[in-house]
Amino acid sequence: MTKLGIKTQLDLRGRDEFEKRCQQWGEVGLETVGIRHEFHSIIPYHVNHPDVFTKLPAIFAVLADEKNYPVYFHCAVGSDRTGTLAFLLSGVIGREDRYFYDDYELPSFNENLKRYRYCRKGSELFNTFAKGDKPIRENVVAYLLRRGITQEQIDAIRRILLEAPGGLTAPGGAGASGTPTAPGGAGASNTPSTSAADGRSAGHH
Repeated sequence: MTKLGIKTQLDLRGRDEFEKRCQQWGEVGLETVGIRHEFHSIIPYHVNHPDVFTKLPAIFAVLADEKNYPVYFHCAVGSDRTGTLAFLLSGVIGREDRYFYDDYELPSFNENLKRYRYCRKGSELFNTFAKGDKPIRENVVAYLLRRGITQEQIDAIRRILLEAPGGLTAPGGAGASGTPTAPGGAGASNTPSTSAADGRSAGHH
């Protein structure tokens, strides 16, 4: 992580869960090597849960501050909680709908996360954001604005991930057709996640 220059560990688990894994598996937080370690536990998929409402502003405040980058965000497996946040970030950077669907199904290839194809039908994420005539990305941004994330923060994240040196590239920038890509995958070259696709846009159900 120090070689990658990671500055912030954005941990989507609770501190209790982290400490339990430290005891059981010998996990070590990145603060041991001088990297900022923040806990912002969220409930996966349930974007309409009041607990998620209260957590999102703090999470996006971290992501909107370029001084915190590169950011390493993760949960335990890198699919559910990580994927929920990455889904929202995919909306912020303007991905087309088809990439949300494709990424959502990628964990099906994980032997530990077997699930049926098209299980997105039962997902609160798609029930919330893939409705009406507007693309998912527009519904995501409207949702974030209602949850207290400011337009300035959204614009800052877009700039960091799409325009800053080492960020993603997308034809036409945010809201462009085509998928932003990052060398080596991992959510973004500025924002690595625990699993390249699973924790990137929507590897969750």
